[in-house]
Amino acid sequence: MLYAPVNITAVETKTIKSELFKFLHSWVRYQKNSDLLYLESQFIGLDKHELPTKTQAPVLHDVLRRMQIDHAWRMLCFIVVSDNKEFPIHIDDYDQTWTAVGMNVPVLNCQDSKTVWYDSMPDTNPAMPDYISSLSHHATIATKCVSLGVKEIGSCDANIPHWINVSVPHAPVCSHSKLRINSSLRFQLQVSVEDFFTDTKFEHCMTKKLL
Repeated sequence: MLYAPVNITAVETKTIKSELFKFLHSWVRYQKNSDLLYLESQFIGLDKHELPTKTQAPVLHDVLRRMQIDHAWRMLCFIVVSDNKEFPIHIDDYDQTWTAVGMNVPVLNCQDSKTVWYDSMPDTNPAMPDYISSLSHHATIATKCVSLGVKEIGSCDANIPHWINVSVPHAPVCSHSKLRINSSLRFQLQVSVEDFFTDTKFEHCMTKKLL
């Protein structure tokens, strides 16, 4: 499985987008004394102690509680794509541990963009570019993959919340030049990627399953 839609309403999605945008805007201003609209392509990963509080993101917390996974939330990631720097094809977590499934929720300008998976493999120089980890060390554990001669094996609309498999080579793809920001929540669920998508105890987290 590569992805499945998140069990979330359009109204909840709209509110969570606003909550996460405001949270990231404040975080960037504090960390970089700058505006997030000036960010370049990069991966920002925030650990458990840095996650938005229930006061900062009440609807997000309510949704996670409804899906019975709020206790397992461990990371909040932001995938930033700018038009002047490439975000390479990569693997977030090659060993398919709990971080290999992400709950992706759009934050800014995710319309006309998608997550695309490829029949690629780790590059001979698998380190991600330095700019990808400019604000967060988490990107340094990702594996850069070959980009030449690869074929697309699947894709999903980045403007719709999806559970995505980040243990398969993938990359954000935009058909516009605007700054694009997606979020990806990671959970300590102690299951493999395959079990997450197929085990009935997690089916309430998804709507109709897709390939």
